[in-house]
Amino acid sequence: MPEIPVKGIIIGALIAAAIVVLGFVGYWTLAILSAAGIESGMEYAFRDGPHHRAQERAFAVRTPQWASDSRSILINTDDRIYGVSTAGDELWSIPQKPDDDLYFSPALSADDQIAYIRYLDARNRRMERAAVNGRKVKSLVNLGKGTFSGPSWSPDGTRIAFAPTNDAVVIMNRNGSDQHVAAAPTDSPPVSISWSNDGRYLAVLYERHTIMTIDVDSGNQYTIAHAPGAAAKLSIPTFAPTDDLIYFAQRESPQSPTVLYSATRHGSNLQTIAELGAGFDPNDRRRDLFGYLLSRGHGFYIPEIQISPDGSAILFVAVQPGQDDAVYLIDADGANLRRVISFANLRSRSAFYEISSLYVSWSPDGRRIAVYNDDREKSVTFYTMSPDGLDIRILIRRDALTPGYAGPFSP
Repeated sequence: MPEIPVKGIIIGALIAAAIVVLGFVGYWTLAILSAAGIESGMEYAFRDGPHHRAQERAFAVRTPQWASDSRSILINTDDRIYGVSTAGDELWSIPQKPDDDLYFSPALSADDQIAYIRYLDARNRRMERAAVNGRKVKSLVNLGKGTFSGPSWSPDGTRIAFAPTNDAVVIMNRNGSDQHVAAAPTDSPPVSISWSNDGRYLAVLYERHTIMTIDVDSGNQYTIAHAPGAAAKLSIPTFAPTDDLIYFAQRESPQSPTVLYSATRHGSNLQTIAELGAGFDPNDRRRDLFGYLLSRGHGFYIPEIQISPDGSAILFVAVQPGQDDAVYLIDADGANLRRVISFANLRSRSAFYEISSLYVSWSPDGRRIAVYNDDREKSVTFYTMSPDGLDIRILIRRDALTPGYAGPFSP
């Protein structure tokens, strides 16, 4: 009878047990970190280089910005701002001759003026304005250091709202004059500021899970939503283009469904548009065991919603650790939910933080959707598509940030 290698069996068993224990500890560590909500403002914590770490709490806006004529779009990638023609044949830097600084959070006015944040060093940030071609740069306001949000243009292009380092919400004229406080500082910094289409209200998402609206003329403030709890999630809100409603998404906990809501600008008449549980998409599949473990007990959430220009449809990205990011459309009344596009090889950026790698926006005429892919491992960086997910036109590929081509889509 052959001799049984008892020592080898014992060693093998110990190694297997260690792997199981490490996997168990790792899984629950991820779950605890996620449940504790250690994600807000930490999007750049794992990126290499001081520039990315400097943006850790900058709340940089990555949503593509369309020019009023739909012929060009702004994107913020690799700490630079670029304009790209929708034909995919031209790419330019904004400002036209950038220094070795950081540039982020571009916002376009109705007359295609760009306001953006320039990061000079650890203690100095500045808001600047430029023409859409990157020329005629003007300094608007020095922001100092710390967290801030904005800029956000009023619909008529005459005013800019932003949150400086003291966390107040401030409005100023387009040339930087007549700065005045629209909302006093709170213990929670503003993450996002947006205007209603008539310019009468601001919607503010605060870091600690609160959405407020501000009557610009009277200064009155109204609570639209509050989601207490470290792991609760509120989306960036958006005003309806055709009526007095405001839309947002809310998730109470990782185990809760994500709910799409509408309400009036004063927070009354709260209506549920759709309740989307973890299994709302039958085509959603966990790719592997790691993805399965990460997503167990963690429902998805929606970081931002976009209402179509005619107010008929809601565009959003669904994010869940261990799952593929995907773009969805749903009618404004909650009917006809459909997946527009997803990638089998695209993940949320980090297992620890529920951060989307996709940022989407409507063209002004509602005929196209722009998609910016912030996943640095993917060659396709920026493209547009029709609302049904077809007619994909690649505008930028990541290699050397070269313009793409309107050819076959092959992520």
